[in-house]
Amino acid sequence: MVNSMITSASLKAEFQNGVDEKGEMKLVTKSFGEMDPSALPENIVKTCKAFEGLIEYPLVNGLRTVVTSFYEV
Repeated sequence: MVNSMITSASLKAEFQNGVDEKGEMKLVTKSFGEMDPSALPENIVKTCKAFEGLIEYPLVNGLRTVVTSFYEV
């Protein structure tokens, strides 16, 4: 039998920092560790929006990464 256990979670948020000479979006990425892996998507978006106000760039994308370990019993 195989069991699993969530070992960590992190958040990466991408913010638009203008456009380049080709008209493509320039992005600034901020990463935050030690995130609650059970956080609801609504709460993740609220958190990203709060950072948007601090960073002063519009939010483009938020990504939650959850690391899970698997082991045999």
